[in-house]
Amino acid sequence: MATVAEALAPKYSGDTRADMLFNWSSDFFYSGILNYIPNSNNTIYYSFNTNNVSRVPWHGSVALNNVEGFNNQQKVATQEALNYVSDITGIHFQYTDDVNQANLFFGNADIVGSSNTMGLTLPYLTQDYKADKYGNVTYYHPMSVIALNKSNHFAYDLMNPVKGNDGYATILHELGHFLGLQHPNNNPNSSNTEWTIMSYVGDRTRSTFSPCDLFALQWLYGGDGLAGNYGINSTYGTSLVSYNTALNQNAQQHITEISVAYLSYFGRPADVSGANYWAENLGNMLPSFSQSDESKNLFGSEFSKDQINQFYLNLFNRNADDAGLDYWYNEVTSGNISAGNLAVSLATSALSQTNTADFFSVYNKLSACETFTWIMDRQDEQIAYANNVNSVRAKLQTIGSTNPVNDADISFYLDTLL
Repeated sequence: MATVAEALAPKYSGDTRADMLFNWSSDFFYSGILNYIPNSNNTIYYSFNTNNVSRVPWHGSVALNNVEGFNNQQKVATQEALNYVSDITGIHFQYTDDVNQANLFFGNADIVGSSNTMGLTLPYLTQDYKADKYGNVTYYHPMSVIALNKSNHFAYDLMNPVKGNDGYATILHELGHFLGLQHPNNNPNSSNTEWTIMSYVGDRTRSTFSPCDLFALQWLYGGDGLAGNYGINSTYGTSLVSYNTALNQNAQQHITEISVAYLSYFGRPADVSGANYWAENLGNMLPSFSQSDESKNLFGSEFSKDQINQFYLNLFNRNADDAGLDYWYNEVTSGNISAGNLAVSLATSALSQTNTADFFSVYNKLSACETFTWIMDRQDEQIAYANNVNSVRAKLQTIGSTNPVNDADISFYLDTLL
């Protein structure tokens, strides 16, 4: 059980890509505070019932006048955005008409004193929590309102939000605030929306969170909801990397073997579906690689010395020497070894020669490949990889014997593909 002091204490990941979105000196929101709801059942209740919104004392100097409920299009967009947030964070959002049960209200209003503001997320003036005599949090009921500004010059988009317009992006931006994200570096004109949807600079029509947002939300909630296995106030603590995985049990057990094959032959990490499939068919994996469409697109239909050279580039970032090319070409064409087995044997041979440049090159690339495949636990990540295979392959070529990449950087790079 967490104490009030623990809940309110500043918390940082140590990585500025996430930490720029936390502002613990602010009296606005405490990042990750939702993780301290006792017995939450991983559920946040939201409501379009605005009967109580005008009467509740919300934090801040602005006033919400002429409050009214969301129209049907706004409700559809909000529910779509909440489903997306749920996929990212693992938090379950449940609708309720009960104003006493709701944690989050949505409505339209004339935002007095802030006509240029498209939307606001305001917490209840005094967050309602209780603690026992030891300071442990025994009750906490966060309550906030997300209000869209009827008086803003973007009012049409705000009243008709769809993916690709300012209205939908504003809903996501405000949901980011509710989840604990602040403006980058406490300045809405810092950074840009390419990196965080919490910025006012750049394209304001995004329909997804940006890489830094995803990075920060991963650290706050761990991808498995409120006070789960990962994230703030969780079983295993915070991590910038999601160690949830979509790999089946066999694929998890054979991830190294599968990753060696994909790295050596195709020069890329295994995709999740491929890893899951080949884990059940390991004996057919390498023979099938050479017959695949991907192999034909990369190397053509006939085996050649260029293919051998590409194996060397995939693994060592260098060309094969002429003697090696001739030797391996003759071995493959004479049937002594298959192209797939050749690729893998080059990798395993290098891994047996510790403290060499080739060893470190393969080791660093292989580690990156394993992590990349392991952390693609969401469908949107897997689709993004499928649409950017060549970019990932090129990125892998930048890893060599002297520049290993840590898991957090791999996770952030995956976020940039979304």
